[in-house]
Amino acid sequence: MSQLYTQPDLFLQERIPHKPYCKDFKEAPMLVRSYAAAIKRRYIQVNPPHLRVFMLFDLDYE
Repeated sequence: MSQLYTQPDLFLQERIPHKPYCKDFKEAPMLVRSYAAAIKRRYIQVNPPHLRVFMLFDLDYE
């Protein structure tokens, strides 16, 4: 059985790349930043480039 993670679990430093791609707006270029800088951005890479660990879904309903 797979383990379910909550949203805060996804952004723990040991779960995402050390220097993830991130950006604030969809039109902005993807930039490589440190974890401390990237975690403050709106869009952030959660999987390493060579591995798929998480599949994220945006569910907009109550």
